[in-house]
Amino acid sequence: MTHLSDEEATTERVGKLGEEAGRFSSNLEKQLYSVRTLWKTYVGLFGTNLERVELINSVSGQTSIQIKRAMWQSAVLSICRMTDPVLGRRATHKNVTIQRLPSYLSAGPDSDLSDHITFAVERAKFAKLYRDKLIAHSDDDAMNGRVSVLQGSRADMREAMDAIATCIKRFALVELGTSLVTHPITKADDEVWFLQHLFEGVKAMESKKVRYQELLRAGRHAEAKALNSYPDWLNFRPKRITDVD
Repeated sequence: MTHLSDEEATTERVGKLGEEAGRFSSNLEKQLYSVRTLWKTYVGLFGTNLERVELINSVSGQTSIQIKRAMWQSAVLSICRMTDPVLGRRATHKNVTIQRLPSYLSAGPDSDLSDHITFAVERAKFAKLYRDKLIAHSDDDAMNGRVSVLQGSRADMREAMDAIATCIKRFALVELGTSLVTHPITKADDEVWFLQHLFEGVKAMESKKVRYQELLRAGRHAEAKALNSYPDWLNFRPKRITDVD
């Protein structure tokens, strides 16, 4: 099987659909591949079982929360971008969104594609509300609990991505005569490999703590100090910034 680079794949698509339609459809697909790769990692880390979450939290609860929030919000924003209106708020630029797909149909309107787009936009409503109220802006009512703004569930996220994928697949079938694969081929279980290293690291640190205490009790202080020695690149911490009155 021949694997094309991103640029080669885009060039091939341009050759089939023309410059604008080719680049647009290629960019839209890349957005979907990207968010699905992100989502696979998110679910692998935070949505598979409690033990994985506890493992990550045991290393650093604060960092874990920040990573989880950042990944979730990134996925929300991707869903919003791919289902946004054709034109931006000021109507000065076009968005790369599934709502532009019908404009590139060479044989005219396709009712199935139109229905799929309507459904996908509906499935993305939760993401747009969350983005508008609590990501892009800090809505006072939402921040103070006077209105309920749900960030959605994992099922909501998955269903929105699947609905977007259905639109892209329908366009590819109609215009290219192909059944498009919308799940990216990534390094198998990369997040599991990451978790395995984390698991082994936690065990090693626990063993090191025991060994450290043994060395101290034996009066072997130099060895104990060396046990907790790390390279400078790992020990580096930015200078702490404090407010000065």
